[in-house]
Amino acid sequence: MLIFGGILVFLALLLTCPVWAAISYEEKLSLRVGYLFLSFRLFPPKEKKKPEKQRKKAREQKTAEKTEDAKKRELLDILKQKGLSGFLSLLSQAASLAASTWKGFVSHLYVSRLKLSLTVAAEDAAGTALLYGRVCGVVYPAFRILTETARCRKPEIQVSPDFQKDKTEISFACKARIPLFFLLWEALRALVGAVSLWRRAVEPEESDKKTV
Repeated sequence: MLIFGGILVFLALLLTCPVWAAISYEEKLSLRVGYLFLSFRLFPPKEKKKPEKQRKKAREQKTAEKTEDAKKRELLDILKQKGLSGFLSLLSQAASLAASTWKGFVSHLYVSRLKLSLTVAAEDAAGTALLYGRVCGVVYPAFRILTETARCRKPEIQVSPDFQKDKTEISFACKARIPLFFLLWEALRALVGAVSLWRRAVEPEESDKKTV
């Protein structure tokens, strides 16, 4: 009985320990998750070390790839230009999920760090003003929903226009944690919901077969 009780206490302690995630964005996205003494980098993925033969081939191919550098730079420029719209889209989707589907999950989150510094800039002053209004119309309502749903510790949100620059700059950092019990519970609820939706989709087909 003592051993069984000790195992139950140990499992209860494990379930109360939090799973944490740290997200940062500044030209590049970084995502790490951890539990107890374990930590994993999910994005960007670690580059695997190549054998010496593959490294030689890579060095030999550098000369052939010089002509493609210009195309790659163009692609990077396009991605950077779409960085703001992608960030705003992701933020609005997160706020929508936090207010509906993920409300139970987000309500158990404790956000120890939430910082956003967004400097809005466009090619001219008129474009900067219009873009600034659009960004404020997305950022502040979305963060109000997120901070009201989750437990946030002193969020720092700053959006400001810069009429001297021609490029928007984003600096975002967030660290949150949730007890393992609530994470597993919400995952189980999501699984049950998915199974019930699948059954609803399959049952009409089965009833049609019986009538035929």
